[in-house]
Formats: sequence, structure tokens, C-alpha cells
Amino acid sequence: MHIFTDRKDIIIDTRSSDEFIAGHIEGSVFVGFGGKQFKWWLELIVPDKTVHLEVIASAKDQASVMETIHELGYIHAELKPLDTSLSHIEHISAEKLPDMAETHHILDVRETDETEKGKLASAEAIAIDGANPRQNASSS
Repeated sequence: MHIFTDRKDIIIDTRSSDEFIAGHIEGSVFVGFGGKQFKWWLELIVPDKTVHLEVIASAKDQASVMETIHELGYIHAELKPLDTSLSHIEHISAEKLPDMAETHHILDVRETDETEKGKLASAEAIAIDGANPRQNASSS
């Protein structure tokens, strides 16, 4: 089952990774617009184009982000302003991750050969083989 199969409302944050780490809306999903693989990642993470997307974007990128999202066929997308109650990301070491997996949903986004070397049993794996963004960068 895909991580967002049962969700009909998803908040995506398209700002830079530094901005997302510094403060984001609890429960939002980071899909950075600055990289060449934005389209690929968005369609991988949110395959259902009928979900309601609330989109956070930097002021300079808002028009481009929304244009791209609509071009991809997401029919229920709207900009969402950042509020003042932002969450922050805590760095978790590899050693602490197995303990965290007992109480948190872990999404493992790596290539199959990487997960074959080791993975957490409770993590949901999304293999990036076959549609590898490094191979498809020119099509984005």
C-alpha cells in the first residue's frame, strides 16, 4: 500500500530543504521545487491526482509551482500560506532510527540495491529504480 493511499488532503511544501527544516507545517510533505526532479517526485509521492493538495511555495516560485502542478493534472490544488505555528525537524542518527521505527512511520526512498544491503523491517520502501530521477533529469 502506498503511504498516501488513504489520504484525500495533503499539504506539500515546495520551498527549499533549508526552509523546510527551519520550520514547516506539521504533517506536510517536502517536495522541493528547486530541483530538476520536482515533477517526478510529486507524481511518485502523490499518485492520485484527484486529492486535495494544499501547496506551500516561496513567494518567488508560487506562480511557477502552481502552473507545474496544474500541468501535471492535479485538479484540486491551491496555495496555502504558512502560519506561525511551525514544526522543526530533529536530526535522528542512524543508531537511533530502529528505536524510532516502533512509534513512527518510516519511508525508505532508495534504490533496490541499497535496500538489499539493509533496511528496517517496519519501513515502507519506495524503490526509485526504473524511473530513477537521475536518469530522467532531462525530461523534467
